[in-house]
Amino acid sequence: MRQYEIDGVAAIRFASQLSDAARNGWVTSVLRNVRSAAEAEGRGFFVMYDLSGQTAEKLLPALAADWTRLTKDEEILLSPSYMHHRGKPVVALWGLGLNRVKLDAASAQRLIDFFKAQGATVFGGVPAYWRTLERDSHSEPAWRAVYASLDVLSPWTVGRFRTPEEAAAFDKSVMAPDIAAARAAGQDYMPVIFPGFSWFNLQQGRNPLDQIPRLCGAFYRAQVKGALASGADMLFTAMFDEVDEGTAIFKLEQDPQKLPAGARLLIPDLGSACSGGNDLYLKLAGEATRAVRKGVKPQR
Repeated sequence: MRQYEIDGVAAIRFASQLSDAARNGWVTSVLRNVRSAAEAEGRGFFVMYDLSGQTAEKLLPALAADWTRLTKDEEILLSPSYMHHRGKPVVALWGLGLNRVKLDAASAQRLIDFFKAQGATVFGGVPAYWRTLERDSHSEPAWRAVYASLDVLSPWTVGRFRTPEEAAAFDKSVMAPDIAAARAAGQDYMPVIFPGFSWFNLQQGRNPLDQIPRLCGAFYRAQVKGALASGADMLFTAMFDEVDEGTAIFKLEQDPQKLPAGARLLIPDLGSACSGGNDLYLKLAGEATRAVRKGVKPQR
């Protein structure tokens, strides 16, 4: 990350796994490794809770207990690498308002209120259509107040468009009005961009091998360009190491002949002769970082 000028990472903790002592211990060990590496390399990290797969009544007790352990026992907020926003430590709640996450608005509000009471900036991983309460968002009007109470809005856009042209249309019809509405309400906005997508590695036989092609980086670059043109001043790339969903940007083998014998796996830019090597998407993430910092559009 330091080599490619990537500022930091969200360390994800799945709410559905927090009650499993063994699993919790393992992911906490991972968090310790993230912390030590971030401190050694001058990178940032923050905790992101994935709310999917847990019942609404168990979410607040589980997250409150976990956050207490992390701040008291692990003392993560004492790390110079723990990321802050507007002077406060960042905690992300991913899945707020997504219609596939079984969480009602009142329970969501209690979660947000808890972390705000801990002095945190609350970053909400929300639906792509949070502002209009359509499509991937719960439609109950009570969610408007939930979204309005977040410090940072970060709509989940993975799979919401499939080509550079569709991304450009989304930027114009959804993202630009989103950013305007968020800023008018005194909120910050962090778009999610992604290099491509496929569930094939996770669900072989039930999904296409290359559902959203990467196009040798053209798809990712188009999203960076569109987000900056829409007024974004920070970006979240999904994801650093998500191989199951085909969104990983870390170094990946590009040559299908070098895959393990008998393996049928998606490689980046399947069937394309791309230049840039196995670190192409790390380079593109660094390019995006520089573009954000300079306020200029990346080169095609």
